[in-house]
Amino acid sequence: MNEKAAQDLSRPRTIEEIAAEIGVSVTTVRLVINGQAERYRISARTRQAVEAYVAKHGYIVDHAGRSLKLRRSDAVGCIVPDLANAHFARLIAQLEEHCRNRGLVLLAASTHERPERERQTISGLLARGVDGMIIAPC
Repeated sequence: MNEKAAQDLSRPRTIEEIAAEIGVSVTTVRLVINGQAERYRISARTRQAVEAYVAKHGYIVDHAGRSLKLRRSDAVGCIVPDLANAHFARLIAQLEEHCRNRGLVLLAASTHERPERERQTISGLLARGVDGMIIAPC
């Protein structure tokens, strides 16, 4: 087996790939992965097949598609004047832990005490659809 084929076998799969390889619907895979197989009466055999496949190969969440469907990004932006400042570094560390515990990702940026960079960063985060923003103005 060549190196590219070996890498392909080890990479996580998308829900669509899992469904195609197992021979079930994308909805079935989603329900199993989200822990709703019993609620929607998916057979134990199908559930076990999906779970075994995911355990072996893993799966990739399509965050862009998920964000469009749910109308949220699960991302929070934090803009500070200087990431190297010990106060802001501790703030970012605490915020990151808080976000991680809630399944969110924290996007941190430094303005280097420049108002124009602050405006650009705010625009960039808004364009990426962050769900919230924390700003320590310069």
